[in-house]
Amino acid sequence: MADQQFTLLLVDDNPTNLALLEKIIELDLPQVRVLTASNGPDGLQLAAQERIDGAFIDVQMPEMSGLEMCRRLKAEPRTAGMPLVLITAHVASPEMRAEGLEVGAYDFISQPISNVEMLARVKVMLRLCEGERQSQQNGGAQATGLDSIRLRWFRGLLLSVGGSLTDEDQRLLQALAQELPGDGELKEEQLLDLLERTFPQNWRRTFCKLALLKKLPLPLLNKLSELEDVEAVFDYLYRHNSLLTGSAVEEQFSFTASGREFLRKLAYRELSADERKQVYLLASDWYQLRQDPLSAFACLLRGEQSQALSQLLSQVGLELTADKYRPELLALLAQLPEEQAVSCGWQSLYVGIGCFYSRPQEVDTWLELARARFVDAGDQRGELMVLTRQVMQFLVVDGQVELGPERVLRMRELAQQQLELLDPFNRLNVLMSVGLGELFYSGDLKRCEQLLAAGLSELMREDFPDLQAYFSLLKAVLGLFQGRYLVARAAMEQARTAIMSLQRHSFPAALFRIVACELLYASGDLVAFEQRRHQVEKSWSDGAFRRSAQLPLLYFYVALTEMSQGNNAAAEELIDVALLENPAARKPHYQSWLLQLRGLLHAKSGRMESAREDCDKALRLREKAAIELHQVPNLLLAGMTALELDDTAAAVDFLQRGLQLSEKQQEGRYRSGLHASLAVAYLQQKDKSAAKQQLGFLFDLLRRQRVDSFFALTPELVQQLLPLALTEPAWSDQLRCMARLWLDSNLLDDGRLVPLARLQTFGGYNFFLQGKNCELSKAGQASRQLLALLAVSPDRALSSELIMGTLWPESPTSKARNSFDSSLSRLRKALETVFGKQIREDYLILEKGMLLLRNLHIDAIEFAAEIEESRRHIQRRNLWQAELAYWRADRFWQGEFLAGFELEADLPYRSDQYSQLRLEQLDGLARLLEQRGDIDEAVRLLKIGLAFEPTHDGMVQKLLDIYQQRNEIRAIHQLLDNYRRALQAEDYSAEEIDELIATLNPGRFEG
Repeated sequence: MADQQFTLLLVDDNPTNLALLEKIIELDLPQVRVLTASNGPDGLQLAAQERIDGAFIDVQMPEMSGLEMCRRLKAEPRTAGMPLVLITAHVASPEMRAEGLEVGAYDFISQPISNVEMLARVKVMLRLCEGERQSQQNGGAQATGLDSIRLRWFRGLLLSVGGSLTDEDQRLLQALAQELPGDGELKEEQLLDLLERTFPQNWRRTFCKLALLKKLPLPLLNKLSELEDVEAVFDYLYRHNSLLTGSAVEEQFSFTASGREFLRKLAYRELSADERKQVYLLASDWYQLRQDPLSAFACLLRGEQSQALSQLLSQVGLELTADKYRPELLALLAQLPEEQAVSCGWQSLYVGIGCFYSRPQEVDTWLELARARFVDAGDQRGELMVLTRQVMQFLVVDGQVELGPERVLRMRELAQQQLELLDPFNRLNVLMSVGLGELFYSGDLKRCEQLLAAGLSELMREDFPDLQAYFSLLKAVLGLFQGRYLVARAAMEQARTAIMSLQRHSFPAALFRIVACELLYASGDLVAFEQRRHQVEKSWSDGAFRRSAQLPLLYFYVALTEMSQGNNAAAEELIDVALLENPAARKPHYQSWLLQLRGLLHAKSGRMESAREDCDKALRLREKAAIELHQVPNLLLAGMTALELDDTAAAVDFLQRGLQLSEKQQEGRYRSGLHASLAVAYLQQKDKSAAKQQLGFLFDLLRRQRVDSFFALTPELVQQLLPLALTEPAWSDQLRCMARLWLDSNLLDDGRLVPLARLQTFGGYNFFLQGKNCELSKAGQASRQLLALLAVSPDRALSSELIMGTLWPESPTSKARNSFDSSLSRLRKALETVFGKQIREDYLILEKGMLLLRNLHIDAIEFAAEIEESRRHIQRRNLWQAELAYWRADRFWQGEFLAGFELEADLPYRSDQYSQLRLEQLDGLARLLEQRGDIDEAVRLLKIGLAFEPTHDGMVQKLLDIYQQRNEIRAIHQLLDNYRRALQAEDYSAEEIDELIATLNPGRFEG
């Protein structure tokens, strides 16, 4: 073919396309002469004048379409045999292919056309041209009956292999002519039938071998093929939408499901067992060389090559547990025969790891089986890998924490021997797991810190986002135990960043939510804690959460938060639910904590015998799960229980032992609670000096930790500490914060505690105090305006002259004074009727010409403060904490500012200001949620925002983006229709509306 000269015709109404195609061919194929035409009629004229071997024709042209031009070329005897390729603007549809084949084209090419693809198509065209010349020399296609659409299709397929049609190919076409009477596009089942009965053996064997594999990368395709140019064959089949998905451009093909099923059955008849085995082994080796162990795993599993599968897992260790492999790995593990897995340590290990996600009750069985297999075989590397999973299993899955210390001792020993021999991924897994074990099972916080530093240093050189998440979470938990809450928060931000690149329901993401709850409780942020703890339960599917060790741990902290708010009955109910429903809650570690807390709650309710029984049993269980670090909260709660039982000596003994352990372990999570309870115990013993010393330790520790809360804090405990704490002026600021947080009261300079009132301005206008409510609608419009103006003023204070000038600017001074006095009197009367005379003493005060609001929560002010807090966090890229602030703001919004009231002075401006803050909160929170993958919740918030402000183009754009990603066409059109109607309601012109909608680029969302 290299010595022959060919003439090709290019027809396209785009001159740029013509020039590019002409240049590509002339540069690489000098034996080809190129003629060009810009329309169909000119192309037909050239075909009539010149001897043309083949043509590439654009489908969409003015005057005459490419399809019509093909039809006319095939109608002329002189050009009827000319090979034709149609150029389409997009991938040819099945309808286009059918119509193209009907008018005589044998192939299609889509724009934009790459140089490589164009040259490949031209070379196939030249083979067809050569075949056509041979056919004419042998009497022409008509003489052999080879001019039907189907046979032209087969001729193109055969010519894609090698240079020209061989005698064997000609005989095959003759046979196909007898097999395929009539015309029309070839169906898949017909092609498969012909492959089995009519095609040569090398075609059958090639297709059978390849059908054993699910994916067919081009290099592997060539490695297994018995055909000369199988890549061209598969590309031809794909272009004609026959039997394959994928493309040469993607460098990977796959058989259609029905085609693969047919060919796999044929493979079991056509290929011997040894040949099939070799296909799987060769494919597995190929994938391993390209560092794709999951595909290698899939090949060996489908090929039932159990021994090779075990060897693969032994080589990769825990690499396949990386989050990027998780969905496919879990699907493959579900296909692993159980009788096969039980006989192999590595396969048992992987089945056990898979159970973490769906069947937590089976994790222990499989991991213990794997460990036994490795111990029997003397496989220390395998044993080490099992231990890394078991330290997580005991904590997260089944609560067998008492088994941890023994496993950690063995893991330390094996890690010393194996660590330097491991690849980075497995070495980092071991470092993380040993660090986790040192923290939870040995209580060696210093050793954990060293391992953590080593792991984080190595992680900087690697790209393992799931391990980055695990290490960041470990750092957060370590900071939590050390009482270094700022460090813990920073680590949570790092963990969030890493988790965003993982699967939404990844294991690190589930652990993140649990650690977040612990940190929020420790920090005293009970509002965010409550919101997050509901997310924990939602994030676990199929009831796995209710069976895992996460439920008793979470319920323990939920019960503590209920107790800190004085809801002792609710706390006790939660503990009973956990003990009754959750198997992990009945293991010594978690049962000990739950019973210890329940004993304290019994004592607070006056059930002394039940309290002693639970307390004693909890301490016995803790001895069984003998880990010193976890004894500290037991001793603290036992000491608090003894105080309730008026056994001060026992309380001091428990608390001092707990303090000694805390100092020994260098932990800071429980120590402040120990100091607080010891101070109360010493007060009961009339030892004020010792009590004051403990208070000094407490407040110094809280100042360094930058929190106003501590483990097992209760309102009663704070109340007991106040009288002594008030004797030290240096503690006053911390005392005021604690009084506001935990007693919902202000601490005045004279030592009085004044209950905080609440002023609702969002979605209503009400004044609340100690469970009572004064609806301000009875106070009169001017009185309501006065209170609202005062509520939004700096420091909640205004001079009477300023108020008069603001509310009654046109009135004479004397009349304004009378209006002010009258409005203030009506307001006070309305409040005093419900709450008593203390209103004018502690809440609404007029002195020295200044009207003051004191000792009050105002929802609008606290809402704005949370939005400002979220802004600060966003500026610092603390996105987890920004989201928490947005959620805290969300609880205040019950509706628009002073909804339903006529607003005067600057209050309308304030209403607009708060409305804009609400939109900022919804939009910002939705974007953070969308960023971390919680799309449904983001959509819900955006819809709330658009119900509030239908023309908010930023929210419309974000919703359009989400709907486009989900391909929700109906939702897209509905959203745009609503946006158009909202703009019309605001009197935008039709031109302005079209322009605004055009800026959203809605056209890209259509179809």
